[in-house]
Amino acid sequence: MRRLLIASVVLGVFILGIAIGQALNEGPPPPATETYVRTLTTLTEQSGTSTGP
Repeated sequence: MRRLLIASVVLGVFILGIAIGQALNEGPPPPATETYVRTLTTLTEQSGTSTGP
């Protein structure tokens, strides 16, 4: 009787593991990520202009 109880618990845990694995596998796909690359240029001071007094 004890062996039957242990076997049924082990079988139940095994089936539960399969069910959780299937649920994770069949879930929605993760969102796609997009990467944007921008090149920033520096502004150079024009000669002959001043910003101070």
